[in-house]
Amino acid sequence: MKPARNSKLYLTDFTKVVKLYRSDPIDNAYLLYDLINYPEDTFLRFCTDWDYVLALIYRHALWGGHVCYIHVNYIPNYEHILEAVDFCLKDSTVNSIYITCPVNVEHYITDLCKSRNLVPKEKYRVYTMVLNVRKFRRFYDKVNVQRICNVYDICDILREWRGSAPNIENLRIRISQGERWYGIYLDSKLVSVASVYLRLPEVWIIGNVFTRPEYRGRGLAKAIVSYICEEALSNGALPVLHVFDNNPYFESAYRAYVRVGFEVHDVRFGYALIRAV
Repeated sequence: MKPARNSKLYLTDFTKVVKLYRSDPIDNAYLLYDLINYPEDTFLRFCTDWDYVLALIYRHALWGGHVCYIHVNYIPNYEHILEAVDFCLKDSTVNSIYITCPVNVEHYITDLCKSRNLVPKEKYRVYTMVLNVRKFRRFYDKVNVQRICNVYDICDILREWRGSAPNIENLRIRISQGERWYGIYLDSKLVSVASVYLRLPEVWIIGNVFTRPEYRGRGLAKAIVSYICEEALSNGALPVLHVFDNNPYFESAYRAYVRVGFEVHDVRFGYALIRAV
């Protein structure tokens, strides 16, 4: 499938995108997925045949508002990041920008914030983990993991996670567009969840893994993640997930994923920016 061309999409050669994805689906999954599904809200600037900056203005964020994700897949210069940021800031509804890069570009971030009236909110590292199929272990034999389509149950558990209610209409849109949610019910309520928010034939990306505090320590997250892994593998796709070191449960989450069979694929520097009031 080829994305629609329009003035917002800086796409010089879609065959180059397909070639990159086929050469490395894990590193280029967002590149292909965003351009196909969100062409009008996507910015792409190739710097060489292999190096690019990708930005997506995402309008269906779970907690409302319009956020932007900028993915840099090489050692960038300041102008390339600035161009992607300016694309995002043209939309006055964008209130948050998240940038990931394979190297530390904090000096660029400082200059960006000064020149574009942004505030640095947080700095973190993102661990991309990929399932090693030979090490895969199942943990769901003793619990009932199921697909969850009840948006009210999902919103209820996510409210406990973040302390505020997610945007239910955005959640409906995401599910209608193919996002899958999985969970475990105990004591007549949804107590643990995870989602697959990006699905391509070769890659499934897992996220939004959360268990209510009073039900932790029972291996429920491992059960859900391993269940999703088996579904992905049965569909010919490789499971991928991201772990953020600013998560207070980073260590326990990391250990759980390793037990399922995940290994670190790469580590990226992340920066969260918000518009200055």
